[in-house]
Amino acid sequence: MDMVDSTGQDCLSTKRNTTVKKVLFGIPNEGHTECQAYDNRMEMTFHLGNLQVLSSLGLREYGDTIYDIPPDIEYQFSISTVGQVLTPLARERLAEHAHDNGFDYLFMIDDDMLVPVDLF
Repeated sequence: MDMVDSTGQDCLSTKRNTTVKKVLFGIPNEGHTECQAYDNRMEMTFHLGNLQVLSSLGLREYGDTIYDIPPDIEYQFSISTVGQVLTPLARERLAEHAHDNGFDYLFMIDDDMLVPVDLF
């Protein structure tokens, strides 16, 4: 079944001229994550998933929420956690992973931080 909008354009076509931005969501994990911080990371991954899907479709709106997505940008998010080492070493390993795997950005939040879900 084809999905077209009122102009006859294919709504699900991903054939757009976009720039893909690969983002590594890195979490240095000391191992003492409080439940509120864990919930915060889960909510943030849902937000990042929405950004990834909407940007791949060229959309900026889902439900009642309007997302601040630059035009012609497609986000591809990955997540990585490094734990059971000192936090500075975990940060270094995440940076090395981002560099070695061709990520454009490293978005890092410690495991014990509470941040706005739409920080990115």
